[in-house]
Amino acid sequence: MDYQGLIEAFIGIVNEVDDGRRRAGVEALFTEDAEYCDPDVRVRGREALVEHLALLRASFPPGVSFSLTGKVDGHHEQARFGWAFGEEGAPVLVGVDVALFEGGRIRGVHAFSDPS
Repeated sequence: MDYQGLIEAFIGIVNEVDDGRRRAGVEALFTEDAEYCDPDVRVRGREALVEHLALLRASFPPGVSFSLTGKVDGHHEQARFGWAFGEEGAPVLVGVDVALFEGGRIRGVHAFSDPS
């Protein structure tokens, strides 16, 4: 399984500014009952994920985005990856997420940000 490619696609979806492309990305990348969970929210299903990501993206200040901070580490249909949020080279938030996979798609993302 191409864990690196799948997570890069996920980061791309989170950063996507076009609602239609974001929706198409979620539909292609996630299982129908996929779950996303972070300290502030827990959503289940593609439609709930599309809505959450639209709200999240709308809250981004100009010039900021998510990026990977290293290689994705995956095995047995699970992967962990570090991320940064902010302007390039000047993150305001960093963390590590764990993704779970099923049938070559993401079925869950559990997000953890480092305490500030």
